[in-house]
Amino acid sequence: MAKIFLITGPTQSRKTTRLTHWCSGRTDVGGLLSPIVFNKRCFQNIRTQEWLAMEAELDEAEVQQVGRYTFSERTFAWANHVLLQTSRLPGIKWLVVDEIGPLELQGKGLNPALEIIFSNLPPHLNLILVIREKICESVLEIYDLKRYGVELFHYPEN
Repeated sequence: MAKIFLITGPTQSRKTTRLTHWCSGRTDVGGLLSPIVFNKRCFQNIRTQEWLAMEAELDEAEVQQVGRYTFSERTFAWANHVLLQTSRLPGIKWLVVDEIGPLELQGKGLNPALEIIFSNLPPHLNLILVIREKICESVLEIYDLKRYGVELFHYPEN
């Protein structure tokens, strides 16, 4: 049966860095990491290492706004596609979503892919979700994740 593992903690507490090291060299892991590249938060496809900046360029028309941040619709469409495609690949035992934040609680961001994945979670697929500490309970409630086995992720050995 599928399980959901949570990584939560304060901003800048090395969640993505530790997760990146855990994913390195593994062939059974896919999904998205959110590293900072050239001082910009990005999505990085774990399997291909391809990355795109989350923040919109100044001339982008299709954007998502949350607080003082303006995010690229194009990047989020790509990220949603990566999650959905990866969740269906044979051999993937771990799907990483780094991270679920305020956009998703508003039904934006990665929400389209998350709703599909959470409603049809294959029994062989374990999810690793990075969730902001302040909204963790809200995410668990809104997506009804407690119906799965939810526990903290402890970076098991490869």
